[in-house]
Amino acid sequence: MDSYRMHPKLIEENRGSFFRVLFRNDQIPVEGFLWNIDPVSGTLFLLKDPSASSSIPSSHLEETEHRVYSIMSDAIRSFEKDDSVQPLSPEALLEWDHLLT
Repeated sequence: MDSYRMHPKLIEENRGSFFRVLFRNDQIPVEGFLWNIDPVSGTLFLLKDPSASSSIPSSHLEETEHRVYSIMSDAIRSFEKDDSVQPLSPEALLEWDHLLT
């Protein structure tokens, strides 16, 4: 997905899928599961879920906490879906929904 400003239905269909964000200033990329995209500002909300991290190669073995990344659209060079990573289960996504709302 080159353009991350998606129609709300497409955002909903991709919730829980694994995405990789590259920044315009060449900072270290961020990876996580899509929780939401603000349709007005384009701000991304990605989740780092430690229960799903066993299937994701990581250079940070100490990552065992739940994390939420809020990324402003101005900082994003690209936002790409990685279908090789298993999406979050509906139960895990529902747990995140309860935590974040």
